[in-house]
Amino acid sequence: MALSDTKLRSISDKPYRGKPELTDSDGLSARISPNGVVAFQYRYRWEGKPVRLTIGHYPSLSLKDARIIVSDMRNLYKKGLNPKIYFSKDEGEATLKDCLDYWWDKYASTLKKIHKYFIVQLCITPCIYSFSLYLLQIYLYLHG
Repeated sequence: MALSDTKLRSISDKPYRGKPELTDSDGLSARISPNGVVAFQYRYRWEGKPVRLTIGHYPSLSLKDARIIVSDMRNLYKKGLNPKIYFSKDEGEATLKDCLDYWWDKYASTLKKIHKYFIVQLCITPCIYSFSLYLLQIYLYLHG
């Protein structure tokens, strides 16, 4: 039986004596503690062994969002990638510092000192100064 938001709302944060796991589809399930804590999990097999990943807790993570995450994880699985990487940071991912260092070494280092100053003051600084810390906090919270 597919999960529903109504069912999860009726269980969440209330004493629960039913089955400890309710299944949805595509490997998504909800594990429910006796205290009514609902944890969404993705179940799959990797290298012949069963794996269970907790992807979030209800109601912080909605059922709709849990299904989207599981869909993304299934796509990784179908490509032969372990879905655990969905939550891990890509070590090959470039940071802003990496990009600026590369740009500075390859391009800006060839410029005259006065041009470097103007590029920093007119191009880079306004972008950094106008960047929303609120958005950065949300990004860091989501991608830790």
